[in-house]
Amino acid sequence: TGVRTMNERMISFHERDIDVKETSRLPDSVMESTDPGDRVTILSGNVVHIDNVKGSATGDGSFENPYDSFANCIGKACDTTGSFVYVGAGGVSSTVAPYDTTTFMMANNQSLFGRGVSLFGFGGDAAPTLTAAGNVINLANNNEIAGLKINAAGGHGIYGFNSNNFNIHDNQIIGSAASGIGIYFDEFGPQTATGNISNNTITGSGAYGIFIWNTLKTPTGKTFTQDFTVANNTVSGNGSNGLSFGNKVYDTNSLTQTLSITGNTISGNTGDGISIYNQAYNGNTAAINLTQNTTISGNTITGNGTDGINIENDILDGTKARVTTVIANNTITGNADDGINVESAVYGDDIYRSSLTHDVTISGNNISNNAGDGIYFNDSVSDGGNAAQTILANNITISNNTINDNAGDGINIYAETDSYASVLSQTINIANNTIKNNADDGILLDFYNDYSSTIESNIIITGNTISGNGNDGVDIVFDSYSYAVHDNTITIANNTITGNGDNGVEMYFDAYAGYANGGNKDVVIINDNNISNNGADGIYIESYTSSYGIMNQTITISGNTINNNAGSGVRIDNDTSSEGVLNQTIVFLNNTIKNNTNNGVQLDHDGYYNSVGPTYGSTQSVKFTGNTITGNGGYDVAIYNNSDTYSIQTVTSGGGNTIGTIYADGDGTQSVTLP
Repeated sequence: TGVRTMNERMISFHERDIDVKETSRLPDSVMESTDPGDRVTILSGNVVHIDNVKGSATGDGSFENPYDSFANCIGKACDTTGSFVYVGAGGVSSTVAPYDTTTFMMANNQSLFGRGVSLFGFGGDAAPTLTAAGNVINLANNNEIAGLKINAAGGHGIYGFNSNNFNIHDNQIIGSAASGIGIYFDEFGPQTATGNISNNTITGSGAYGIFIWNTLKTPTGKTFTQDFTVANNTVSGNGSNGLSFGNKVYDTNSLTQTLSITGNTISGNTGDGISIYNQAYNGNTAAINLTQNTTISGNTITGNGTDGINIENDILDGTKARVTTVIANNTITGNADDGINVESAVYGDDIYRSSLTHDVTISGNNISNNAGDGIYFNDSVSDGGNAAQTILANNITISNNTINDNAGDGINIYAETDSYASVLSQTINIANNTIKNNADDGILLDFYNDYSSTIESNIIITGNTISGNGNDGVDIVFDSYSYAVHDNTITIANNTITGNGDNGVEMYFDAYAGYANGGNKDVVIINDNNISNNGADGIYIESYTSSYGIMNQTITISGNTINNNAGSGVRIDNDTSSEGVLNQTIVFLNNTIKNNTNNGVQLDHDGYYNSVGPTYGSTQSVKFTGNTITGNGGYDVAIYNNSDTYSIQTVTSGGGNTIGTIYADGDGTQSVTLP
């Protein structure tokens, strides 16, 4: 208990700490060797050595006497739970064959390392080559695999079924007949699972590069939580998708999944670069059946055979899902279809409500030279029942991307709803992007609803540079049929929209057969944009109603510079037929509209009267305040009205306008007071 003398300390008993590397069992020649493979790893009883050059059939797995093959180790030390298996470089010459594992079945809590990865500063210079007629490695639980070259597997390179807490890193997996890495889970697997796949090179697989899949059926009512990271891998030249993730959640089971997909190089795969598929089916419960949070960031995704990134959600028959997707700071170029493709379908039934909330953020990406659209959404909602709505709630933010030279549209968002009680509720924010030189539209938003369904939209397009696209700069379409309803607020502000092949901004609104629904509503705000040098009109808005369709619109066009377009500066064209009704209020405020080839502003109001009478007449009320409209090739303001008495058009001045030539045709019930 007191202070010991030096002599006492020198002769005191000591115990070895197995976590500390020691070399006393090595010959002097090995201790002095400069070959890192000779001093490669921990020399404790928990390490099993395999080396098909230095080992022998009678080896015992020690460093001095390694096994010469997996076959001689299986049934012995290689099957030990918690062991550490270290594989020497082995067959590095033409006279020594690779390791043939005949499928190595890992034990729980076991690690398998090859000399291809540095361990405690040793190795990292020569990966051993493993092969097998089937899967090369089958995972158990809590496994780590590193430093191997897995070549020409007859099945999967690495395979796991209900395997939890895997860490697969720093391997080469080449030419597997199935997937490079394939991980599968079913309802009998772990209810909490984690995994890491990082720093691997996976090429030439017959199927997927990396594949993680869940099928969760009966028994029902189970809750699953998963967290997977796929980072800094090189995945190329595989026979299907580079990275593929899939979930099928049935009945009252629920899955909460987190995916982190970062820093990977994914190229030349036959299918998608990254594919994520979700299906939830027949939940019929108040609980959320599927929750997924995905981050895809910092990846390079090039030259794949279909989409760069493909995300699909199918939510069916009384199930509920919430999916959050962040796609940020990726390079997505040269893929054979869309750069990013997102598809969601929500289907209900007569009793149970299906719903999907999809929050999508796409920011900071370079999306270019893809053979389809730069970004494409395709959403559908249908089969709502009398007792329950089927709902898709989309919250889409697309910001600070460079989207150029794609063979389709820069951004294309399409959605449709049909059947009673189907609802699409969407917020779309497209901000601060550079969208140029795409073969079709810069931005296309196209929505169709039918059979008493509903679309509710808040669309904001702001701060973008949209130039040199083959068709329209911005094109927005709403078609409503058979008592369907749309209710929209659309803001287009502070954009530069120049040099596009057709209209700078085009909008089309349609309402057919809708007298019972109280009318479709549109609020359109176009302010503080530079819309110039486009191949047709600067702004073109067309609205059409028929068969008792009702549409109420408020349009504000303010603070814009609209010059040098090959058509009119602004053209607004209305048409009604078969008792259709359009009530439209338009404000022109503080715009500069000059030197356009056709008219500066052209108003066409065609309110067609049928036998029903003035109740179904259409009105257009327009006010000009503080505008400069001069030097245009046709009239500076041209005003046309249908000759029918019930086509009512009123144009007034709030003062402060500078307007050159004015034309009004005087037809129908028309009142014009300008400038």
